[in-house]
Amino acid sequence: MSSKQEDGRQSTSPHAANAALTSIEQTAGERGVAPPASASRYTEKELLRLAVHEVGHALVALSVGYASSATIALSRVFDPAAWYLGGMTDFDLIEDRLPTETSLLNRIAVGYGGMAAEVVVFNDRSVDSGGIFGSDIERVTAIARRMVGSFGFGKTPGYLAAVDTLGYNALPERLEKQALRILDAEYRRALEILGGERDRIMSLANNAVSHRSVKIGWPNGQPPNT
Repeated sequence: MSSKQEDGRQSTSPHAANAALTSIEQTAGERGVAPPASASRYTEKELLRLAVHEVGHALVALSVGYASSATIALSRVFDPAAWYLGGMTDFDLIEDRLPTETSLLNRIAVGYGGMAAEVVVFNDRSVDSGGIFGSDIERVTAIARRMVGSFGFGKTPGYLAAVDTLGYNALPERLEKQALRILDAEYRRALEILGGERDRIMSLANNAVSHRSVKIGWPNGQPPNT
C-alpha cells in the first residue's frame, strides 16, 4: 500500500495530536511522468498480486466505514527508486476530526487489508506491506504505539510522551506488548473481514489489471450497517 500524507481529500483534525497521527490514506500519485531508464515492467502475475493487495485495503476501508469509496490504480512499470511498488489506492475518506479508539483501530485494520488479502487469495505474503519507513506495517505499528503511549488507550490509561515523538521506536516492554496485542487483533480482524471475499477480491483485482484502474464504493452510496 503506497501512500503520501499530503492528500487533498484527506479529512484531518484541526487538533495537533490528530494531525501528528501517522495516516493510512493514499493518493493516486503523480501521473504522466516518464519512467526512468532503470525501470522495467511487471509481469501479469505480479500485477495481479499488486491489485489483490490494493483491493484488500479498499474492501476493509469500506467495511469499517473508513472511506465511502476507493479508486485503485496500477502501474505496469517497476521502478526500484519509486516511493511505491506499483499499486495505489485513493480514498474518499469519512471525516474523522476527533478520532476515537475505535476509529484508530479501524485505521490499523485498513493498513493490514493489503497483506490480509494476499493471504486470503495466495496463502502467501509479499514484501509490499513493509520494509521501509512509511510502509503499511510501519504506519500501523506507529498508530498502535501512539494509542498506548500517548492517548491512554492501553490496559491502564497513561501518558508516556507526546504523540509526535512516539511510534518510531519500541515502547517500554509492558507498553510494547500492549501495542502488539492491538496489532494482532486488528490483523486478525482484517483477515476475518476478507476471509469470505476471495471471489470478490479476485474479480476486482482482475478488473484493475485489465483496465489499470477500478473504483468501488458503498452500495447505493450508503455506509455498511445502515
